[in-house]
Amino acid sequence: MRAEARRQQILDAATAAFAGLGYQRSSIAVVCERAGIARGTLYQYFRDKQDLFRAVLEQYSARIRALVAPPTSDELATADVATLIRDRLRAIFAEIAAEREVYRILFNEARAADAETRDLVDLVHQRLIDQLQQTFSALRDLGEAQIDDARLAAEFAIGGVLQIAASHILNDDSPVDADALADATARFAVRLILPPLSTGGTP
Repeated sequence: MRAEARRQQILDAATAAFAGLGYQRSSIAVVCERAGIARGTLYQYFRDKQDLFRAVLEQYSARIRALVAPPTSDELATADVATLIRDRLRAIFAEIAAEREVYRILFNEARAADAETRDLVDLVHQRLIDQLQQTFSALRDLGEAQIDDARLAAEFAIGGVLQIAASHILNDDSPVDADALADATARFAVRLILPPLSTGGTP
């Protein structure tokens, strides 16, 4: 097996262990058993359990970042602001709901982990904000939205979306209607963060 495939095999086993047992109850032995490998093989790729956890966190945060990527020029030319926001929210909530147990562990235990992991969480958060700031800036520059401070709006939006995901998906075992949750969140976001441009005249 190639090195990249072996590393992913170990990551998949670690993800299953963390999601099924939680971080504290998972161990290198459990991951090795799930992956069907010896400890020595695992240590060729990861230093310890914390290193494994950070790798899983990076992998899943990359999936979320891909869903928050700034819109393409074609999207900006053809889609309205509400549609752009709603579609991205639907994708984010659907992703988190589909991998609820994994994201629950990542959300709830990453902050309580070691300093290096907490630093990674902060970096992930800042990257999400950076990407959304680019989107808000692009919409503002095109005259599609009235945003005084794109950075502040991005910080507010990311914080709100993560809190909604935690409250309605991660901390609740009920079935999730990602579309309905995204629609409600998008309507609120459009009114609060992206008010329509003034058309002049007296209200």
